Amino acid sequence: MVKQYGLNISDINIDERFFELCSCISAERQARVERYKKPKDKIRCLYAELLLRQALRQQGFNPDDIEFEYGSSGKPTLKNAPGVEFNLSHSGDWIVCAISEKPVGIDVEHIKVRDFALLARHCLTKAEQAELAGLSPEAQQDYFFKIWTIKESYVKKLGTGLGKDFQSFEVRAVDDVYRVLENGSNVSPEQFRVYRIDEYHQVAVCADEPIENTICLTYKDWI
Repeated sequence: MVKQYGLNISDINIDERFFELCSCISAERQARVERYKKPKDKIRCLYAELLLRQALRQQGFNPDDIEFEYGSSGKPTLKNAPGVEFNLSHSGDWIVCAISEKPVGIDVEHIKVRDFALLARHCLTKAEQAELAGLSPEAQQDYFFKIWTIKESYVKKLGTGLGKDFQSFEVRAVDDVYRVLENGSNVSPEQFRVYRIDEYHQVAVCADEPIENTICLTYKDWI
């Protein structure tokens, strides 16, 4: 069963408590927080690991035992914890996390009014672009962000990173059940959970097992 966790960071500021919490994350993450220039990026970076640690704690992990190691692609995994997979994503005001016994991918995107043409040409197949073009402007936005987050979550679940061409696979939906077609015909076994976590943020989760509803935490969980 996939567990989901979400954290809204719209009310979080860089203050004395922020710097105290920096001591609760890994040295690698501390260095990343330090490198960011924009306050919002620093906040996302810090609270992404804090959310993951809180989620693992709710799964029975001792916070003192949580250590990370990194693969050749830079993807973090839990050290000395076989059978535990996780994935993180952040955009806009939200950070989301998914935890599973099998590989899992999650993506959140801040929904903004934008010209989809350029992104669509890079992210969508010809068939998906044609479907997008046939929709009303409002429906185009909804369709694009659903397909985009589904593709992001799928690639993250596979662990291929930027090496996977988004136009090499296609997303099909029948009665809101989404499936990925590889090479035009092979249907992948993955299942998806696609939803709006609020009016302006789209989320997609990709997994091999059932996906539970999101547990929304607040920054007060660390106060």
